[in-house]
Amino acid sequence: MKPYHSQAMADYWARIIRGNLDDWRTYVTNPALFQTLEEKLGGQRARVLDAGCGEGYVTRWLAQQGHRAIGIDRSPAMVRCAQEAAFANEEYGVSTINQLPFDEQSFDAVVANFVLMELPDLVGAVSEVHRVLRPEGFFLFQVTHPAFLLCQEEGEANAQLDYFRTHTMVKQYQVKGREAPETVVWYQRPLSAYTQALAQKGFVIELLTEPLPDLPPSSQWLPPSACRIPKFLLVGARRSRPQG
Repeated sequence: MKPYHSQAMADYWARIIRGNLDDWRTYVTNPALFQTLEEKLGGQRARVLDAGCGEGYVTRWLAQQGHRAIGIDRSPAMVRCAQEAAFANEEYGVSTINQLPFDEQSFDAVVANFVLMELPDLVGAVSEVHRVLRPEGFFLFQVTHPAFLLCQEEGEANAQLDYFRTHTMVKQYQVKGREAPETVVWYQRPLSAYTQALAQKGFVIELLTEPLPDLPPSSQWLPPSACRIPKFLLVGARRSRPQG
């Protein structure tokens, strides 16, 4: 059984996210993601796909802002969790990003929050996102920074990695001492792999930022070294309108 298909993993992430136990997500990546969505979507009601929605909190946020939100995830257990906590009229379904069950040019925006680094076929996923986006539609994704694992001083295993190659890694999530019940696979790619995939499929990058905590370094949860190396990467790209 693949890890994210298990009920145990779905329950784990529901507890972490709904209990606001992940400080990095609460104070760093969520504010960066939601602020960018507000800026790019503006006050207009948009049809937005949350690709890899997990337990659904980004989809719920979009629905709360008045958007027509649709969340998909490869895990039926995750989708059930999302449906149980639905805010209003958002929709959920089981699907992979690489085979989206939607018509061409059917979304104004697509969000992929900490999903792309867990997909073996990055170009295929970007291609599908491009297919379902309308001309000038916006694609916003967030990943663990490609350089982060290489910047950590965790022994020689990481020191031997070549940043410019794609590496397969086994990740055991742990949040405040709570360890995920199963491991997942990460595909550690260089930044250029993301930018090239976007350019190849006809996207124009409008935003590339490395979110930092919007809190003083004295905050109790913030490690002293937290702002010395990039931990996250937020990228926004626009689907270019066909010429002619």
